[in-house]
Amino acid sequence: MPVAVVTGLVTARLTAPTPVHVQGTPFSIEGRKVCPRLVGGVPARLGPLAGRHVEGGAGSAAAWGDPPVVLRCGVPPRVTPAGQIVVLDGVDWTTDVDNAGVTWTTVGRRVNVQVRVPGRYDSQGPLLSPLSPVIRRTVPRA
Repeated sequence: MPVAVVTGLVTARLTAPTPVHVQGTPFSIEGRKVCPRLVGGVPARLGPLAGRHVEGGAGSAAAWGDPPVVLRCGVPPRVTPAGQIVVLDGVDWTTDVDNAGVTWTTVGRRVNVQVRVPGRYDSQGPLLSPLSPVIRRTVPRA
C-alpha cells in the first residue's frame, strides 16, 4: 500500500470524532422493540452535521456533529404543561431549556424520543425536521 494512502488512513482515524457515550436502555418493553427501528432509520446527516458513532444506549441512540446532537429513544415520560407543545413537521414536542442547550421530548407517542441539542446550534428546527418522518413512521401514537 502506498505511504500516502496509509498516512491518509491514519490521519483520518486520528482526526475522527471520538464515539458518543450514551447510558441507559429503553424505558419499556415496547421501547426495546420500537427504538432499534427508529435508530436504524435516522438520517446519516442532520443538515450540516455528520453522524457519529454511538457507544452504549442498547441500540436506542444516535448522534450527529461536534458537540453532538444526541437522540435517545425509550426515555421515561415527562409531564407536559398544557399549551407548551411545539409541533414540528407533524411531531409534537415539549422543550426543556438550560444553559447548555435544549432538550426536545416527543409528546403523544407510545415510546418517548428525546433529542438534546447543544446551545451552540442556533437553529434547532432544521436539525429536528429530518427526524420527523422517521419518528412518524416508526414510533406509534399513544
